[in-house]
Amino acid sequence: MPATVKPDNINLTFYAGSHSGGTFVWSTRATSAEPWVPVNLTGYSARMQFRKTPGSAVVLDLHTGAGGGITLGVATGEIHFDFDFTPSSGDDGGYLFDLLMTAQDGKSHRIVQGRSVFEPGITELA
Repeated sequence: MPATVKPDNINLTFYAGSHSGGTFVWSTRATSAEPWVPVNLTGYSARMQFRKTPGSAVVLDLHTGAGGGITLGVATGEIHFDFDFTPSSGDDGGYLFDLLMTAQDGKSHRIVQGRSVFEPGITELA
């Protein structure tokens, strides 16, 4: 398990009203001269939340567990997420998010964070 994790900062774009998702791979290495190795996710849980601002109401909450939208590739370090989400009317679709991984011993690591936008669709079905 990594000792300290500095989260990657990324921006994500999704398309409102469409099925969305993606995959992160959590990997680590002991020194810069060594190759990256996937973290074994045995015993980990994951939670990914989207909010307008830190501390504001959660608008999208993904997690491991039944129907939570996140599944883990234990041996490969893969964190798969998928969901359906459309911002409410009048909402600009811009949110902050982060992904928190929690080990069996209770230690948590925020491995990725950033901004996301949900682009509205243009074509409407008649």
